[in-house]
Amino acid sequence: MSSAALAVRGLSRRAGGRSLLEDVTFTVAPGEMLAVLGPSGAGKSTLLRAVAGLDAPDAGEIDLDGARVSAPGLVLVPPRARGVALVPQNLALWPHLTVREHLAFPPRMAGRSAADIADGVRAAAEAAGLASLLDRKPGQLSGGEQQRVALGRAFASHPRVLLLDEPVSSLDPHLRDSLRAEIRALQKRLGAAAVYVTHDRLEAFELADRVLLLAGGRLVQLSSPEEIYARPATPFAARFLGAVNELRGRRSGGRISLGGGYELDSPGPDGEVLVLLRPEDLEPGAESSPGFPAVVESSAFHGEHVLLVVRCGAMTLKVAARNGEHGSRLTLSVKPGRAKVYPL
Repeated sequence: MSSAALAVRGLSRRAGGRSLLEDVTFTVAPGEMLAVLGPSGAGKSTLLRAVAGLDAPDAGEIDLDGARVSAPGLVLVPPRARGVALVPQNLALWPHLTVREHLAFPPRMAGRSAADIADGVRAAAEAAGLASLLDRKPGQLSGGEQQRVALGRAFASHPRVLLLDEPVSSLDPHLRDSLRAEIRALQKRLGAAAVYVTHDRLEAFELADRVLLLAGGRLVQLSSPEEIYARPATPFAARFLGAVNELRGRRSGGRISLGGGYELDSPGPDGEVLVLLRPEDLEPGAESSPGFPAVVESSAFHGEHVLLVVRCGAMTLKVAARNGEHGSRLTLSVKPGRAKVYPL
């Protein structure tokens, strides 16, 4: 039997004559959080609906704890019987029910005894920080408190797999930060596998053990946050995951010529290439230091660093630095191994 809590193989989904997902394969281990990241229309929510059992795949299979739950054209196990909890973006709270009634709903639907339901409500309320709010209704709660109710209701069902569809996107930034930490802590405490859909790369990096990047319904890359940021598989991945400087050059004999006498060491086949450099991939130095001479055209304070826009010959580059001001002169070098090079 597979050790994966969730296994998705060759999943495809079509609607209205267009492909929403195409041949997506991945697994999620018990206790692991996988962030599904991508722009609008990438297929993120479509993937979540298929795993939840709300839609049947057109191709591919879905297994939960080694048991087949979906096959081409078939939902073999209905959503309620999957041991999966979905926290939708709109939270789907019932305005006429109290927090206590929301938390009691999953164990009641599972046919548990009154004593088990009471114990489940107490445990979910404590885990989600809702113990003092049990008799309130959604209209009496703040946005963050409503989010906790949706999370507590999901945890009350003791899911094998927790599915979260951009659960904090509608909250203020300070609430998003605190609730992300709470979501991670609750998920780890429960020990469930989790799939967290987001379009925010920083949210994915902060929460996830691994990141699955989707674009146009296709899997672009699946790896750790560190790996996907440092070694993006495609130019799209590099651009989506952070600011980049884009340069074109030609590789010959293990070196890339960028024009103006600028060269980089880069093993690989000869030919035209695209070179992508993040601002932090460039090392600014004193004017007398070895490197490419540059002049600062503008600077902007970004908290942990100053983002410089510099003119380097015919190139305009963005550079992360400790300081710098308009008109100052410096030199630039590329940190070893940091250039991202793609054949054209």
